[in-house]
Formats: sequence, structure tokens, C-alpha cells
Amino acid sequence: MVTVPISQSIATIWFQIIHASRLLRERAVQRNVAAGFLVLLAAILLAPDGDSSGWDWLRLLLMGVLATLSILTMSASRHARIRLETRQARIVGASVLFMLALLVSLTFGLGSAAIFSLGFSLVTIQALNLPRDGSPWLLIGLLVLLIPFWVWTALGAWTGGLLLLLPIAALALIGDEHMRQASARAPEPGDPLSWRAHRLASWIAILLAAALTLLVALTTSIPDTWVAIGALGAIGFIALEIGYPRADDAPRDYSVLFADLAFVWIVFCWLVSL
Repeated sequence: MVTVPISQSIATIWFQIIHASRLLRERAVQRNVAAGFLVLLAAILLAPDGDSSGWDWLRLLLMGVLATLSILTMSASRHARIRLETRQARIVGASVLFMLALLVSLTFGLGSAAIFSLGFSLVTIQALNLPRDGSPWLLIGLLVLLIPFWVWTALGAWTGGLLLLLPIAALALIGDEHMRQASARAPEPGDPLSWRAHRLASWIAILLAAALTLLVALTTSIPDTWVAIGALGAIGFIALEIGYPRADDAPRDYSVLFADLAFVWIVFCWLVSL
């Protein structure tokens, strides 16, 4: 059995982390990482009753960087053409990065650390199972759902209004799936719904999400101005999807984009209203 010096092991792990960060050269990875940090910045800025200090910003952004590098390193460890030693080094590196992020999270409290751990696990599972040419919608949707819970808990700005994100996320899954079915070039065998019916179901899901936020705002003390703006914006995205010119009278990828943006806009306006 050959003993490897600790310094050499650390150097090997650090090298594998740097090598894994090359995944950032891929456009899909760049898009997902950019979306995650955009949501993180928005969650910090929109936190209610929160004049976040520079120390808070530093810790939250550091956790975001460490978590991102951990997921990238774990993803790189799943490459089929690497040696066992390399795979093990990358797994250890990903674990170390996560532990460092968790230690930083503990400076905000146990609640924040628990939510961060749960969110990190869910995002990592989704990222590892995301095909290279697959849609990142579920991953980005998870980020939009989970990051506000984590950030607002860390900043002591938790509010029950965040729980409304859960039914909105469920409606977003339904609406996105229906619009994807409508946008498919070949319908699934045995599908009882036409592409027009799928499209209508997606619109209904968007309108239900907007109506839900309006109903809660009107029956509570939550200001309804931004909620109304969110509802109007959602209707606007539906109008864009309807009116966007199409050559063969059938939805395409931009139809899914408009549907997804409608839900993101509803969530954004809801967070602003809180």
C-alpha cells in the first residue's frame, strides 16, 4: 500500500476541481449558472425588511460559488472515460466544496443550513440527471422555487407568503408540460388531447397561477399593485404566444418559452409584493 502525502492529495483534488470548472465553457452550463445567480441576486434584493449588509452579501455569494463548483465537480465525476482515481478525487472535491458551503450557511443559523442542504440536494439530483441537450426548465424552475426560501430564511426575512410558491410551481409544471406537448412535432401515441387542447390547458394553468396570487393578495394585507402587474404580464405572455407568427399554425419552442416566462414573471411580481 503506497502512502500519498496529504499535500499531494489536496493538490490532486484542487486540480480536479479546476478541471471540472471547464464545464463552464458549455453554453447550456453558462445559461444555467447565470440563471441561478440572477435568482440569487433578485432574492437578496427583494428580501422584505432587509437591509442586507456587505457581510451577508459576501456569505451568500460565496455559498453560491461553492455550491456551483460542487455541482460542476460532481457532474464531471460522472464522465464515462475517466479513471477510478480521477472519479474519486472529483467526488471528494465536490463533497469538500459542499461542506465548506454548509459551514458558511451555519453562520446564518440551523434553519438556513437545513434549507440549503435540502435545496442543494434537489438541485444536484436534477442537474446530474439533465441530458446535455435537454431542456433546463426543471432545473431553473427549482432554482426559482428554492433560492428565495433559503435566502430569506438566512436573512431573517421569512414570510408565509413564500409558501404560495409551491402551488405556483405545481401549476408551472402542468402548464409547461402541456405546452411542450402542444409544441411537439409528433404527438405521443394515444394522447387524447389535440395540440390546441394542450395549448389551452397551458393557458389555463397560467391564468390560475395569476388568479391565485390575486386572490391571496385581496384577502390579506399583501399589497396588490405588483400582484396585478404580474397578472397583467402573464396575460401579455399568453397574448404573445397566441399572436406570434407561425408558418404551419402550430406552436414551437418559443411557445414554451412564453409559457415559462409567464410563470417566472408571476413569481417575480409576487416576491416584489411581499
